[in-house]
Amino acid sequence: MPNLKILKSKYGQVRNIVLGNKFTRELKRLEKDHKNDIIEEIKRTVDELASFNVSKEKSNHPLKGKLSDYDDIHISGDLILVYEYRYGKLYVDLYAHDIVTHKELKRK
Repeated sequence: MPNLKILKSKYGQVRNIVLGNKFTRELKRLEKDHKNDIIEEIKRTVDELASFNVSKEKSNHPLKGKLSDYDDIHISGDLILVYEYRYGKLYVDLYAHDIVTHKELKRK
């Protein structure tokens, strides 16, 4: 898991927020199901990650196995945002990979 204090001091903020295909597909499904409260929480979580200011109650940790390049953060209940920071010399981008449940994550 990246040290958010170091990232904030080095980069200030994320340059770009990149939404992956799986993330976008899952977000559209939530919109279709009228899960507006969850969508708002996802937006808040992405904003927290982009500002390197994640609240302590959200369990933020690295993944293992095939997804070991990614970290996850709990959005609401059993819902998890899978993400990674992508670094350049002068910038960092936030890549939102997917939205899954614990059960779905264990299958990957």
